Amino acid sequence: MPLVLASPAIPPGGEIPSQYTCDGADISPPLTWSAPPNGTQSLVLVVEDPDAPSGVFRHWTAFDIPAGSHGLDAGYSANPVIAAPARPKGTGSITIISACSRSADPPST
Repeated sequence: MPLVLASPAIPPGGEIPSQYTCDGADISPPLTWSAPPNGTQSLVLVVEDPDAPSGVFRHWTAFDIPAGSHGLDAGYSANPVIAAPARPKGTGSITIISACSRSADPPST
């Protein structure tokens, strides 16, 4: 069964409230997801805007999220998180693609 990712702060197809943008507090929204597949050791979350004027714009990435976690609180900030600057003002609406993926086995070195 695929992971289902949602935010109680953003309705499906709705606008992102300003507190979660650079026009507001610029914090991450609260997120929830369904249980990952058995054997998952950690999760990776990538938040991207695929229709930004300059091409795909990665807002932020969080990785090494414990497999037993079922969400992140608003304003989540912990290492490791990789954040990007805000999309330029006046460039239209933002489409967010949030992919919560799993990693069952770390790559061998």
